[in-house]
Formats: sequence, C-alpha cells, structure tokens
Amino acid sequence: MFSKKSYAQQNGIAMIEFAIMLPLLLLFFLGTLEFGLLYYNKQVITNATREGARSGITGKNDDKIIEMVGDYIENAIFLTLGTDDYSTKKISASEDGNGNYIVSVNYEYSYLLLGVFTEFFKVKLEPINVNTQTIMKMEPGST
Repeated sequence: MFSKKSYAQQNGIAMIEFAIMLPLLLLFFLGTLEFGLLYYNKQVITNATREGARSGITGKNDDKIIEMVGDYIENAIFLTLGTDDYSTKKISASEDGNGNYIVSVNYEYSYLLLGVFTEFFKVKLEPINVNTQTIMKMEPGST
C-alpha cells in the first residue's frame, strides 16, 4: 500500500507540523496555568478580607486590620515571580455606621506567564482588576 519511496519523501514533515503547533500548545498550556494562578490569587485575597473582617467585628483598630490583611496577602499570594512589587494593591477597612464592618481589597493582576509569551509576539495585555469585599455584622458592644 505504501511504497518506500513515497514514505521516505515525508522526512521532516512531522517536525514542521510540530513547529507550527508548538506556539498554540504553549499558549493553551500557559493560559491554563495563568487562569489557575489568577483563581488562586482571587481566593487568597477573598480569605484575607474574610480574616480582616473577622478581626474587625471585634473592635480592633482599622490600621491594624489593614496591616494584617496586607501581611496575609504577602505571605500567601503568588503575585509576582521573584519580585516584591505589591504597589498595585489597595486595602480598606472600616465600619459603615450601620453595624457592618467592611474590608475591601483591590489588586491589579499582571500576567505572570502569558506576559512573557506575549512580549515575544509584541502583544500588550492589560492587567486584570481583582476586587474582593467582605461585609460582616459588628459584635455587640465592640464599637
């Protein structure tokens, strides 16, 4: 069915096909990892606001809550690859006057893995804005 001559003429075709498909496979793989990192960071920020709100409803100082939430995020999150640039993080904590304590975190997620891939192709990706807010009722007598 296949002669040696026609089969031998296909040397290198698989390598060319692989070279064409490799960038697409890398994009899919890195995109999946990037989404996982983004989801993990969102969960860490959500947990940090929850812990801050739990401490805030007992009447702790707002500045201490903000510091605690910031420390929680910096210790648990995978924001940057080897750099300590947390400047795009904004934390607020306060009582709203209706017996609720609100802790909010706003963070701009810059791509960690896809950023390297897109720089090669001269594509600029805008950061993703990750917002989390936790509201809890104040403990009686904690104000």
